[in-house]
Amino acid sequence: FWSSSSSSSSSRHLDLERPNLSPLYAKKPAKNKKKTTGGTPAAAGFGSKTVTTENKVRSVSGHRGSGEKPLRQAANTFDAIRKEHGKECTHDVYCRSPMNDEETFWFVGKIAVRPGTAATPEQAILSQKRLIFEYAKRELRPQNMGGKYSSALELWLAPGDSEMDAVQNKISLQKVEGTTADLHPDFSVKDVGYNPEIYVGDEVEKGGLRIKRDGDGKPVKPVFDVNQSL
Repeated sequence: FWSSSSSSSSSRHLDLERPNLSPLYAKKPAKNKKKTTGGTPAAAGFGSKTVTTENKVRSVSGHRGSGEKPLRQAANTFDAIRKEHGKECTHDVYCRSPMNDEETFWFVGKIAVRPGTAATPEQAILSQKRLIFEYAKRELRPQNMGGKYSSALELWLAPGDSEMDAVQNKISLQKVEGTTADLHPDFSVKDVGYNPEIYVGDEVEKGGLRIKRDGDGKPVKPVFDVNQSL
């Protein structure tokens, strides 16, 4: 039920507009209710301040079936923003699993931010953090991010469509820190999207794009030219 159909993005992404799309997980997700941070199960790990997250967060509970609707919304919103505003409104997203491998950063997709709004790349990550984590550890690299490793996962940003520069060690990554309590009062999750990475062929077993960086997101090896390495 995954598709590698082309889009305005340079990465593979889900074809989430087909009417007969099978869900990401097995069960139909329950209807979202208004959520607040500060001890509720839906907001665990996002801080202790009491602040409404309605219309600010794409939530998943971690249960099978909870990821389908928010993932579809995130991907469709990404495509709409990218189509209208181009790659300048996008950033690449990497996930680090330090309890598994401190230096490996896995490419897990892209985010898009609608210009002229309260949204920022960092807020795009914070508002979709659980969705990205659940997708990455369930559908991409459960052996590297799931189970005992999941509690320490981190998300890092790079410029949009910079995969080749990242592979060639030309750029550093920026760690995203904070909680939903840090979202701007005027922020709306409708102004950000997420385009998930898709593994095909050998990538399903061996994994897709990953790069080596230190704890500050800086390359651990010198810059190299791809043509000269062939």
